[in-house]
Amino acid sequence: MAYFDNKRIAQVISNLINNAIRHTPYGQKIVISSAKVDDGFIRFTIQDSGQGIAEQELESIFEQFIQGHSQAVNTGGTCLGLAICKEIIQAHKGRIWAENWSAKQKIQGAVFRFTLPISELNWKENNIT
Repeated sequence: MAYFDNKRIAQVISNLINNAIRHTPYGQKIVISSAKVDDGFIRFTIQDSGQGIAEQELESIFEQFIQGHSQAVNTGGTCLGLAICKEIIQAHKGRIWAENWSAKQKIQGAVFRFTLPISELNWKENNIT
């Protein structure tokens, strides 16, 4: 069991899935998964089959009003979604990051991951609301 604000985390998941849909070509796949990791966290992963993110943009993509240069023009959105996701995850004492699918997999695309603590004690101590 994990302890978190289900409305805010649903907002994060929804935003990441919407981004994946927007950047995945028709007929390609999006993979959504979650897993408990050894250090007391649950990790969520949303993988798309789009162009991926330029390496130099992997960190800045979470800043307000930033849209990746490799993204198609007019893909929609306010360019605030990932910044809001980052704020929500950090408020929960988790971590969010982006990476690209490995070339070894012969699939291109972006991978967005975030972690949340699963301990009720950790959740209460950090006053997550």
